[in-house]
Order: sequence, then structure tokens, then C-alpha cells
Amino acid sequence: MLKKHYLKHTGLTLSDKLLLLPFLLYTLSLTFEGALRYYLYHMGIEKLIYFPKALMFLVFIFVIISDLTRSGLFKTYFILLCIVALSFFYGWHNTKNFYQAAFGIWVYAPFIYGVMALPPILKAGERGNPFILAIWLITISGIFCDYFSELPWTGFNYDVGQVLVEGARGWSTFGIERCGGFARASFSAAYLTLFSSVYIISTIRKPFLVTFVWIITGLALIATTHRASIAIYIILTIIFPIIFKYYDINIANKSYRILPIILALIGISLPCLSGVVFLNLNTYMEEFMLSSTGARLSKTWPDALSLIFERGNAILGRGLGGIGAPQLYFETSFYNPADNLYLSLFATFGIGMFLFITLWTIGLRKLDFKSFWHPRLFWLISVVILMEGWTANTIEDPLTAMLLGLSFGYTVQSRCWKPISQRAIKATQPSHIGLLQG
Repeated sequence: MLKKHYLKHTGLTLSDKLLLLPFLLYTLSLTFEGALRYYLYHMGIEKLIYFPKALMFLVFIFVIISDLTRSGLFKTYFILLCIVALSFFYGWHNTKNFYQAAFGIWVYAPFIYGVMALPPILKAGERGNPFILAIWLITISGIFCDYFSELPWTGFNYDVGQVLVEGARGWSTFGIERCGGFARASFSAAYLTLFSSVYIISTIRKPFLVTFVWIITGLALIATTHRASIAIYIILTIIFPIIFKYYDINIANKSYRILPIILALIGISLPCLSGVVFLNLNTYMEEFMLSSTGARLSKTWPDALSLIFERGNAILGRGLGGIGAPQLYFETSFYNPADNLYLSLFATFGIGMFLFITLWTIGLRKLDFKSFWHPRLFWLISVVILMEGWTANTIEDPLTAMLLGLSFGYTVQSRCWKPISQRAIKATQPSHIGLLQG
């Protein structure tokens, strides 16, 4: 009912709704993914879980063909597609496996779709609030249900062909259960909670509601025990008043402009410290907070760099499918999760990673918080992704990948280099990719 009401609003064309439908369905499927995989498997239709992403892929192909036949692709989007195509062919050449490189496209599909879905999402504006609020309420309800009771899908695994698929991860850290709620894993629930709360507090005006939503979000994140999200929550709690209430003050204005660049530099630098810096963890709290970071510094990141330099190269990386999830199916003996957004992008696109991060962070630096609520929202989403990317391959998380596509598309579009006005957002676009012109 919520979805039907959301799509009924005037101002959204049929094409806009066509683009929004897979986005909404996919977000809903991610919110309930653990439970959905469990029940679909027991109904014998477990492959139906891939329908929203497959629909997204089909709509993506349809819109590309439609734009080509009507008005042609805009330059920025054409360049992005060319880079992906070249990375696919290089990945195919490098891994000697067509399907592994093709799986890489499947992994990056939510990111590409996020860029493409930007115009209708901007046109929808605050009319998306009820949907995001529902996502937030469902996610935190699932987390708290998981905390106080045992959910039937927790720890559920099943076979697809000869591959064991994780339906809903059941795990703990130092004996503390990590609550995923209705989602597939605790980190997925943490991402959903954090991003939906960021959206809510970017759009509502009442301080009491902002405080309430933020406190409940913090409690839910603690229940997931996702340490990166909890750390980001604490950082955001500190910078919220500085950035948004006092952004007219010179130091606050400079801070929000330079912060994304600093965060990106930290993310790029961390894998470079691997094999050089080793963490000496002596206390229980140090072990609890930093044990996974220590493992990445001593094992994951050095192995990933060796994989890139020995089975790829420093200029082009390894191409699509060269690291992460595609290796689980086609290159298991060399599998490496990357566990760092910047390292994953470097492995896939080589030095193209630096161009991507530069365009993104410079675009964030140009945003004007005074013009509308969109710049504030996309700045916050980007800051969260930049920090999550320190210790996670966030491009492989579908929700984060879609939001990364939206944020990247918003910050690099030509109109973002000047303050975005409500007039610009409402302007009729000649194509779905119209905001990326120039």
C-alpha cells in the first residue's frame, strides 16, 4: 500500500516509476532478506530472491536502449559505461573466465543503477519519507526481536548447485551474539539502520524527533555489535551540531568541505600500512574493538595487494571479477574479500580508483547546505560510505552500492558544481541521465 501511494504522486512520469520500482523492491528485499531466503527455500522457490536485482538489471538495459534510440547517452554516463566495459574485458582476459568477469558486472549493477535512478529519486523528493521511515521501523524492530528472542532463520544455510549459500548469518563476537533481525546479517541490518536514520534526520525539522530517532538508532546499532557502524555513529553524533547548526561559522564551513577528502585519504592509506604496522592487543576491550582490523593489517590487505601485483598490475588492477565475491565461485584458491572499498576499487579499476575518489570528494566539497536538503543528505551518506569503506568492501553490499551510485551521480553532475536549487531539481530532464549532462 505504501509503495502504491508513493508511486501515485504527480510529477513522476511512467519512466520514472519504472526506474523507481526495482529500487523500492530491492530495498525491501534487502530489509527482509534473511527471512525471505529462509521461507522461499522451504517453499522450493529460493531463486525468487534474485528477482528484484534481475528486474533492476532488465530495467537498466531497457533504459540504456531507450536513451540510445531517442536522444543518445549523455557524456558522463557514456564514459562510466565505457570504463565498466573495458574493465569487464580486461577482467575476462586477466582471469581467463568470462563468467567471473560477468559476475563482476552483477556485483556493480546496484552502483550503476543508483547513478541512473538519481533523477526520479530527486523528483520524488520528500515523498519518499514514508517509505524510508518504514524501512527504519522494520529494521530496528527486527534487530530488537532478534536481541530478545531467537529467530528461525538465524544461521540458515542452503546449497545452490555445489556452492553453500549463506541464507542468514548467525555469528557472535567474543560470545556476544550479533543481531541481524530480518536482514541477512548483522552488518546489513546496521547499514539499513544507519542510512535510513541519516535520511530521516536530514528531512525532519523537529529537534525532539531527530533526537528520538538518533537515540533509538544508537541502541539498535549496539545490538548488531557492528563496530564500524557504532564508531561512525559516535563520530556523526559529534559532527552533526558542528556541521549543520553552525555551518555559517568559518571553521564549520571549512570542516564539512575538507572532511570527505581526509576520510578518503585515510581509507586509501590503511591498506598501505599492512605488513608494516601490527597491532599489539593486550586487553579484552582492545581485542573486541580492533581484532578484525589487526587481521586485515596482517593478512587480508597484504594478500590483496599481492594478488593485484602478481595476478594483475598496478595500472589496471585485475579488472571486473578480480577480487571479492566473484572469486568465491570461480577462483576460490585466490579468494580475498578486500575488506576496504578503496582497495577493492583499485583491484578492479587500477589507478582509475584515484580518479573516481577525486571526482567524488571534490564534488562533495562543492555542495551548498543552504540551498536544499538534498546536499545535506548526500553529503552525510557519502561520509558514512567513506568511513565504512575503511574496513569493508562496501561496493559488494547492495544497499551501500546503490547509495554510492546515487551520491556519486549527485556530486559529479554538472549542476552540483554550483549550489543546487529546488528549481534545478524540478526541471524537466530530456533523459533519465539528463542530470549527468556535461
